[in-house]
Amino acid sequence: MRHSISKRLGLATAAMAGLLLLLVMIFCYFQAKSIMEEQIEEKVQGALANTNGNIEKILTETKILTEDIAWAIENAMQEGFTGNPDRFFAITREVVSGSPDVNSMAIGFAPETFPSKGRYFAPFTYRIADTLKTIQLGSKESEYFYDAWFQIPSLLKKSRWIDPYTGRDKRYIASYSVPVMRGDSVIAVVVSDIDIGWITRRIDSLNVLPGAQNIMVAADGRFVANTDTSELKHTIFTSLADIPDSASLVDAAHRMMAGEKGMLRYRKDRKWKRFYYAPLATTGWSSGVFCDEKTIFHDTVRFFNIMALLGILGLALLYFICRYVVSHFTKPLTSFANAAKKIAEGDFNVELPDSSLDDEIHMLHDSTDYMQKSLVKYIEEVQNVTANKERVESELRVAHDIQMGMVPKIFPPFPDRKDIDIYAYLLPAKEVGGDLYDFFISEEKLYFIIGDVSGKGVPASLVMAVARSMFRSIAGTESDPSKILSMMNDSLSESNPSDMFVTAFAGVLHLSDGLLEYCDAGHNYPMIVGPRNGEAFFLDADTNLALATIGGFTFKKQSITLKPGTTIFLYTDGLTEAENAREELYGEKKLEVLMKHEGLQAPKDMIQDVLNSVRAHVKDAEQSDDLTMLAIKYL
Repeated sequence: MRHSISKRLGLATAAMAGLLLLLVMIFCYFQAKSIMEEQIEEKVQGALANTNGNIEKILTETKILTEDIAWAIENAMQEGFTGNPDRFFAITREVVSGSPDVNSMAIGFAPETFPSKGRYFAPFTYRIADTLKTIQLGSKESEYFYDAWFQIPSLLKKSRWIDPYTGRDKRYIASYSVPVMRGDSVIAVVVSDIDIGWITRRIDSLNVLPGAQNIMVAADGRFVANTDTSELKHTIFTSLADIPDSASLVDAAHRMMAGEKGMLRYRKDRKWKRFYYAPLATTGWSSGVFCDEKTIFHDTVRFFNIMALLGILGLALLYFICRYVVSHFTKPLTSFANAAKKIAEGDFNVELPDSSLDDEIHMLHDSTDYMQKSLVKYIEEVQNVTANKERVESELRVAHDIQMGMVPKIFPPFPDRKDIDIYAYLLPAKEVGGDLYDFFISEEKLYFIIGDVSGKGVPASLVMAVARSMFRSIAGTESDPSKILSMMNDSLSESNPSDMFVTAFAGVLHLSDGLLEYCDAGHNYPMIVGPRNGEAFFLDADTNLALATIGGFTFKKQSITLKPGTTIFLYTDGLTEAENAREELYGEKKLEVLMKHEGLQAPKDMIQDVLNSVRAHVKDAEQSDDLTMLAIKYL
């Protein structure tokens, strides 16, 4: 047994330590990965920004130079150019000669701008190696004003970068075109061309990550540069089409085209890869880098593997140390385990092993000894409490049976009579309650009462019993409901040390003509339910004081004549104040709506419908007050 405990404790300790170590390793791995991700993204985006900045610098200089030439020509043409048009050949040559980043320049005039030059006049200078060549660009075979570099700024009347295309010198170029205006008309377009070759070489030199694919794309998605030369003739969208689940990549390409900066993680050939991209603001182009995630995090994975190996070795060493230490200190626990087993079997006087040292084992001996004595005492107390509880519950059950026996509970109560139908229901919130109802017939009059004693439980049930007995006694000699309640009030008020009160509604129904005399003592107003559906209203009653509040109070009597088929529905506040789990009351409004559909129902069915409606409202909420209903239908 000792070896089993030590082995288990050793394993548990080692497992906890191993779990802690594993959590630390996982935390370190993800922290290192997060830091590397930030550093790599900064590195890639920094390299992209640096390359884009160099390209932007050349493009901006070209843009400014072209706009200056266009502005000078526009001013000259506005003032009325009288010089030799051939002067424009020299201008293009001087610009290309003085600007090594500009590969070629053309000034294309609108047709017939200079009658002496005919329909076509477009001085053009381009660079071939270290020499310059100047020619007339336009002809019947080459109508330059239909080219994109002339058409786009002419139509927009704005300067624009033209997406890369193959120029007349067979070079892949990007052009910046500026319209020359005279009034509202475009009379010429000045265009400067940049050789894409140096951009490609710049992109090729971008070696941010090993094995990465570096690209630059135009605003329409065509590749400006790509380290994978086989894709240069495609757009970025066609090159992505063969990648499974490429929707996210296509979406990233659209964001790239929109001039955004960012990163996308995707899966290709069962490998995780990343795509970083950043815009060139001047041209609307974007540069990007495709790279293998495994290559990026190679150092992090290597670090984690080393940490895992060290952790396994440390865990094994920790296990053997823990097992030895635990085995040494758990030997005395065997005796305590045997003693605890006997205590569990009911032998509370078993002798406990002692320890000669003043250590935790000695403390365990003292604690277990104290527990033995406390258990004996506690079991005796539990037995006494259980006996007392069973006695009280038995007495409450008897009290409940007595209380239920005091109210009428046989229905129909008058089976031989055809002029009256009665049904009642009483449900205490506890074993006994303070609600009451009663009725009897004397001299062709139905005497009835419903009441609610303040409070619940045994005290309320005692007052309920007294009030019910008083009603029976007084109503036997008095037929006025107001006098019945007045006499009950005086009697209850004489001795009321607990200051409890009773709300009540008493009535006398003349069965011969339907005259109902009634008196309300602070109770809920009954409902009068007509003989047809849709007829239901609360009875208009003067609210008198509740019983047992002030002796000598004069109660007022009222009367109403009931039509045959009319039902008077009486209830206690346990109905309208029934709460659900959200503490929402059942309420009088819901009761009134229900009663408008109960005119044709018998009293028993009517009470059952109300009870079902209340239960649907309350659901699983605990009953908070006594619930009593009394329905009397005059036939």
